[in-house]
Amino acid sequence: MTRKTPPEAGKRLSVAVDQALYDDLVTLMSTGMTLTDAVKHAASLVAHSYRYVWDHGSYPRDVLPRITGYLVERHMDHDAPPPPNLGPVDIVRDARGAGSGAA
Repeated sequence: MTRKTPPEAGKRLSVAVDQALYDDLVTLMSTGMTLTDAVKHAASLVAHSYRYVWDHGSYPRDVLPRITGYLVERHMDHDAPPPPNLGPVDIVRDARGAGSGAA
């Protein structure tokens, strides 16, 4: 049975970890985040993007927005070039977790 609503606040979240999710969590947690912080951070970034385009009328609220790129701010304390312009990048994963890499 597929759940149509998130767990209530204060309840635990349970998801199956496939290889793609594992790899993503390893990347996020390599920054020192806890597992909880990594999941909350990732969900917050995507949810904010969805709300932004829905609130601005760019997508109907019942349509999954397609995220095709992102911007990363240069780290000011690091003597390195700014992050590259990635151009269009398909980072969308469907509800089954399938996704594709760079376009």
